[in-house]
Amino acid sequence: MIGLHSATQPPVQDAATEIVGLLQRCKLQMSSLNNIRKKARYSNMYCTPRHIMTFLQKWAIATKQKFASPLAFDPSYQAYWSENTRDTVFQASANAFDTKFTGFSFCHPNYCDYLLHSLVGHALQSTIST
Repeated sequence: MIGLHSATQPPVQDAATEIVGLLQRCKLQMSSLNNIRKKARYSNMYCTPRHIMTFLQKWAIATKQKFASPLAFDPSYQAYWSENTRDTVFQASANAFDTKFTGFSFCHPNYCDYLLHSLVGHALQSTIST
């Protein structure tokens, strides 16, 4: 685990320490959602139901999951991106905005007007430049 992520700062620790850090980040993130509407807050607290993920893969040909967490990503997708660069320790790709969106993806970002606006804008720019 450590050799694969030698550039990660702060340095990668053992698996147990990284999992505890992930759980602490998740708890902090959930507490920061307290200032948004209850319905929006709860929509970000749960994994997307498996039957919806299966439907998107089968009928929309979605192969990538954007804005996922190591705690909530669906392992049946080819790849997943996390908002937190530290999640590369858990095999996530970092920052979905660093690359052009290609193909079909499933996105479930945290509720934030700025983030949602940026996500739609990036998706449109990716489509226009194709």
